[in-house]
Amino acid sequence: MTGSFSALGFELRRVTDLERCERQARLGQVHEGYRRAEVGGGVELWARLDEQGRTQELSPHYHGEARLALHLEALGHYGSSRVLRARLPQTPWMLPFALLGGVGGPLPRSADAGLCAFTRRARLDSRGHPYALPLHDPERSAFPAPEVLLRAPLRSVRRAINPETQRPFWHLSLSLPGGAIDAVASLRQLKREPLEGDVIEGLFWMSGRVLP
Repeated sequence: MTGSFSALGFELRRVTDLERCERQARLGQVHEGYRRAEVGGGVELWARLDEQGRTQELSPHYHGEARLALHLEALGHYGSSRVLRARLPQTPWMLPFALLGGVGGPLPRSADAGLCAFTRRARLDSRGHPYALPLHDPERSAFPAPEVLLRAPLRSVRRAINPETQRPFWHLSLSLPGGAIDAVASLRQLKREPLEGDVIEGLFWMSGRVLP
């Protein structure tokens, strides 16, 4: 999870860095078992709460304009994360993601989602057709991890700033069948400046919301 924070311009080098993020999250509004704090510029912090309202897990998120139509299959757990198993329509691609908030009732069969892909490692100038392949070892977990090997073209590129830390990061929009997803990467994760039309390939941690 530390890698997700750094991809969004947070640096968790000391305990006090995490404590600062937790204090920021406590300023947010409660939303279906989570407290959501808008840091600014699309950067968010989500704190999953227990029954007493205490923070169980803290997650960064980027709330952009990208939207993706998905078929929703099941909601389960991978470690401490609530994971929604989903598929891209008219493809065999599974796209599991760590769910932030709820789904507003029973799990619908399909919905639009706002997803963010946090770069673990990636390269530009890849060649070949787009794909999405989740990392899933059935012997370790019955439910897939919200980590996906992904290749996709860049629809847009923006050098953004985390308002809390003033650290820059890349905000990318990735084209996929059925729409697009947001992606973020620290400047040091990519060997050069990404450009619109580039193809990115790598390993990403996925998180997102089901949209009304």
